[in-house]
Amino acid sequence: MFSSVLCIIHCFATPLLLTVLPISMAAQGEGHSWWTWLDFFFLIISGIAVFWAVQRSPKLWLRAGMVISLFMLCFFILNERFGSIEFPFDMVYLPAFTLIVLHLLNRRYDRNNAKVVTK
Repeated sequence: MFSSVLCIIHCFATPLLLTVLPISMAAQGEGHSWWTWLDFFFLIISGIAVFWAVQRSPKLWLRAGMVISLFMLCFFILNERFGSIEFPFDMVYLPAFTLIVLHLLNRRYDRNNAKVVTK
């Protein structure tokens, strides 16, 4: 859940910061390449969260969806940084939001299974 919140903050803050920072840093001659490295940081956090969630998930479709969404997110971010395949920038939001929704569903199903087991 923590990584999902960080991811959504990152996804919403990126467009704002990518428009404001280059303007404010133009006089200093600095770029915004450091922001790209935050993508890799959040990919690592998301990878750890998906790994833990897949270990505990009671539903096969949730496990598969989280892994596929993470791979799609990695693909779009790595392609944006290193690749040459042209995709609209907004495509990265689809797997990110899918991953967030699947994490929330996983928490719901995990809580429901915990209640059933304890009764």
